[in-house]
Amino acid sequence: MASQAAQLIDPVAHARLRTRADEARPEYEKTVSALRVLRRRHPYVRYITSFAVHNGQCVTVLDTGETESDVSHIGDPWLPDDELASVLADEHVLCNVINNDNFGVWISGTAPIRDAEGTVVAAVTVDIPAVDSRGRPLLYNDRSRTLTATLEAAAIRFSRAEVEAITDGLTGLYNHRYLHERLGEELERAQRRGSKLSLLFCDCDRFKVYNDNFGHKAGDTALARMARIIAATSRRSDLAARYGGEEFVLVLVDTDTAGALAVAEHLRSQIELSSARSKYPLTISIGIATFPDDAGTRDELLDKADWAMYAAKRAGRNCVHAFSDGIDPRPAARPRIVPPPSRRDRRARAGQALA
Repeated sequence: MASQAAQLIDPVAHARLRTRADEARPEYEKTVSALRVLRRRHPYVRYITSFAVHNGQCVTVLDTGETESDVSHIGDPWLPDDELASVLADEHVLCNVINNDNFGVWISGTAPIRDAEGTVVAAVTVDIPAVDSRGRPLLYNDRSRTLTATLEAAAIRFSRAEVEAITDGLTGLYNHRYLHERLGEELERAQRRGSKLSLLFCDCDRFKVYNDNFGHKAGDTALARMARIIAATSRRSDLAARYGGEEFVLVLVDTDTAGALAVAEHLRSQIELSSARSKYPLTISIGIATFPDDAGTRDELLDKADWAMYAAKRAGRNCVHAFSDGIDPRPAARPRIVPPPSRRDRRARAGQALA
C-alpha cells in the first residue's frame, strides 16, 4: 500500500510544497485527492501521510486525514519513528511495523519517494488500525477476535521487549550492544554528510573503593544518579549509554572537539556538584575522541576516547582530556601522539592504580 501511494506522488511537485500557503497549489489538491481515492479503495486504511525533511526537521507535507477537515498541514513538525527516519535517510526498511498507543494497535507501512536520479526526497506512510483502544477488532470480523487479541498482546509485548533489549536495567540509558549498533550508523551518517561526531568516554573515579566502603547498593544509586545527569546533558539527537560497570559513553552528533570539550566540562562539573551535595562524593574522568579527526572507525573511536580517559586519570582524575591533546596532560611540550595499545593491554598494565 505504501508503495502504491508513493507512485501517486510526483517528487518534483512534492518538493515545491514547503509552506501551508502551498496548499492552495493545484498539485497539492490533485495529489491529496488521488491518495484519498486510494484510501477509499482500501476501507481499512485510516491515514496516508507524506513527510520530508526541511532545514533538518521532519515535517508533514501531504495528509489525507480521517476526514477532509482533519488533516495535518504542510510544514507541521513531526517526530519520526525509527522506520520513517530510516526511509528518509535512504536506509531500506523491509517490514511493516506493528505498534500500539492510546488509540489502539496499528500496522504501518512506509515507502520512499525518489526523484529522477533515485535519491530519496520524501517518504509516505500508510496506517491501518488492527484494533481500537478498547480492543475491538477493526481489521477482522468477530470470528477472528482471537487473532486480533493476539496482535494486540504481541504489539504490547514487542514494545516492552524492544525497550528492554536496548536499555540498561539499572540506569535506563542505552546498553552496550545498542551503543555499538547505533554508533556505527551515526558514523556512516556523519561520513555521508561530511560532518563531525565526538565521543565522550566517562569513567567513575575510584569506584571500586567506593563500592568496597559503602556497598553495592550505594554504588548502584550513585551510578543511577550519574546516568540521570548524563541523560540531562545530552540532546535528543545524541546517544547516551552505559558501556559497562562504572563506564558511560555519550555520543555527540554534529559536534567537533571544541564543542565536545565544552559539553564534557559541563558534565564533569555537574557530577562533581551533585556528588558534593551527596553523603558519598564521587567524580568522573572523561576522554574525548572525534570523527574523522582522531579516528575513522567505530572501534578506533571508542579505543582512542578510552585512552584519552586514562590520560585524564593520570592527570589527577576529575578532569577532561581530548585525544588531540596528546598523551602528556602537563602544560610542558607534549610528545608526538602514537597509536594507543589495545584496551585489554592498556588495562592490564593500568591495574587498580587508575581505577
